[in-house]
Amino acid sequence: MISPIQSGSIKAPRPSQGAPTPPPPPPDQYHPGAIEKGFTQVAGYVAGAAGSLISLAPSALTGAIKGVNHAAHNQALSAEDAKPAHATLTGLTLTAAGMAAGSGLGVAATIVGGVAGLIVGTGYAATQYLSGGSQRIVEPTFERVEKALADNLSSGSILKDSTKALVEGTLNGAAAGSRAAFGVGQEQGQGAAAGAIEGIKDGTKALLGQYDGQTEPPVNQQQEPPSIGRRVLRGAFGVAGASIGSTLSALDGALQGGVAGTDNDYKANKDFHRFTVKAQSSVSAAIAGGILLGPLGAIGGYLVGLGAGALLTRIENKTGIDQKIVDSVQTAVNQARANDPAMDNPAATFSRNLVEGAMVGAAAGVHSGAVYGYQGGVGAADASYDVAAGIASAIQDIVLGPKA
Repeated sequence: MISPIQSGSIKAPRPSQGAPTPPPPPPDQYHPGAIEKGFTQVAGYVAGAAGSLISLAPSALTGAIKGVNHAAHNQALSAEDAKPAHATLTGLTLTAAGMAAGSGLGVAATIVGGVAGLIVGTGYAATQYLSGGSQRIVEPTFERVEKALADNLSSGSILKDSTKALVEGTLNGAAAGSRAAFGVGQEQGQGAAAGAIEGIKDGTKALLGQYDGQTEPPVNQQQEPPSIGRRVLRGAFGVAGASIGSTLSALDGALQGGVAGTDNDYKANKDFHRFTVKAQSSVSAAIAGGILLGPLGAIGGYLVGLGAGALLTRIENKTGIDQKIVDSVQTAVNQARANDPAMDNPAATFSRNLVEGAMVGAAAGVHSGAVYGYQGGVGAADASYDVAAGIASAIQDIVLGPKA
């Protein structure tokens, strides 16, 4: 009798070829490749060193405050209470660094450096505060200062005790804070590097408009083939509109995309978009006017730019383009982050989401600004062409008489 296995109706089991193949890693965990891992580690060390240096002065001052408070009032200043102060001091440190960097080039460079430092410092301090980095720096700082002050005996002189506590708090705070800041900065640097890699990949898709529902196709209301003159005018106006729209929407997309990347409940809004458009229009016109005509040119350029920005945002609001642009940014960021794996710690995850959201949002802003700017330019070209054609027809009727 022929068995089912021999007949071929049932396949005989194949012999084992050794240990079973391990299952692939779960998709919800971050598993970088060798090159990406090396890049993120290098970025982590660089960011850690920078964070340690930046936190040196704020941690020293925070430790000094803790020491004096302990000696003079015998009160325990909690890390939670000191967290805003540490973040503020961090921002001021970077502001001072910017001013110092520009001080050798004159007053104007000092002011510009200070403003740049203030912007960078505010963003860095906000990132530290929101990601929990400030808490993780202040807590070990306070623990180190408290341990150093624990065995201090009162000398009977508040001034002497306070001075001693001030010095001890400053030195111990600087040492503990900079050490903790290195670890926090290392995690944030790794997260930012991972976010940059994701931002390049997903930002390319957003720039090309490849996310579902990112932009709406134009509505073609022109039934008959346009004339050569109309096509030329459409092309010129469309390119100009696309250039202006993409340029003015990039910053808004980066800012709102970064926030949307770190806050799942945030919804990109058109009011902020209109604010950034007006700000960019007025500031860029003021700079151009100042370069060409000096202080009066800067004032005049600012007023002209402000008026142009107000007119542009009004047109966007009336046509609904502003809402379409911010919806495009929101859509791209949401879809880009949908499959992001979890990282090892909150600081790295926050930095990754912030950088990726900003890059994808900027790319989506450029794409949607170009698309809707082009559509708006084509609409303006059609309107201009129709008006010009009407005027030409009226002149012809006056000169040659109405057509029979």
